[in-house]
Amino acid sequence: MWKKDFGKIQESARKTIGWIYPSYTPSEMQYEFYKKIFILQREENLKILFVRPGVSPPMEKVLDELKIPETWSQKIKPIHDDWKIPLIDMSKDPYYACNSYADSGHISLDCYRPFIRFILLHYYLDPK
Repeated sequence: MWKKDFGKIQESARKTIGWIYPSYTPSEMQYEFYKKIFILQREENLKILFVRPGVSPPMEKVLDELKIPETWSQKIKPIHDDWKIPLIDMSKDPYYACNSYADSGHISLDCYRPFIRFILLHYYLDPK
């Protein structure tokens, strides 16, 4: 389903945040799992990168107002820096743009090709 109605996407963003985030609390177990992925990557000598997909502009605005990406980044970025594993934030990357959403937090099928192309370009062209 592709949502063209900006008002519906705005409403969806507020509802989604109100539904998901009040009950969410970060746990150390999440970050330990993250580190286990990096350990496995190193043991198996795999080339990996992590992607934070973009969300709709209204959802990104709500997330930014609540400082959710900032809080997450403060915890995750040092882990990536320590392990030298690329972290790509698609919401801030100038080389990716697709403005079609299934809802406030999910890209539509129309965006899958540019999304995959973007990831593969980074995978093959970025150092590491």
